Amino acid sequence: MAVDLGNGRGLSVGAEKLTFQGRARGSPVGVAWIRVRGLEWRARPYLEALGLLAFAVLGFWAPEFPLRLMGFLAGGMGLLLAALYRHHGLTVVVEDGVRLQWPLGMALRGSSREARLVAARAVLTEAARNRGIPLSGPDA
Repeated sequence: MAVDLGNGRGLSVGAEKLTFQGRARGSPVGVAWIRVRGLEWRARPYLEALGLLAFAVLGFWAPEFPLRLMGFLAGGMGLLLAALYRHHGLTVVVEDGVRLQWPLGMALRGSSREARLVAARAVLTEAARNRGIPLSGPDA
């Protein structure tokens, strides 16, 4: 199975190897299944958006109402983004203990992109289970 993750990224789960394309113009990184000792799927909220809360704090000290309003709206937008978006990533542990970090990107909850990531995770889980490779992460 090959999944287009957008922005030139892609993940391919093949019979012989697992391949990640990190950039549109970069070279894909492939790891033969016989070298893989473990996999870890990560999904976390978009916590970086919470940095917009600093504007809400500044809004308390803003001298004029329009500035206060903009600060509070920016803080609310940060909370909304953190609640609606998730970062996904895959860590591949190979035979010599090296951990390859593959950022799979960000997806809006319930979006088609998240559906593609969920489908890729299901295929990856099945492929790892068939080979006796441990997969950790949520719902592992």
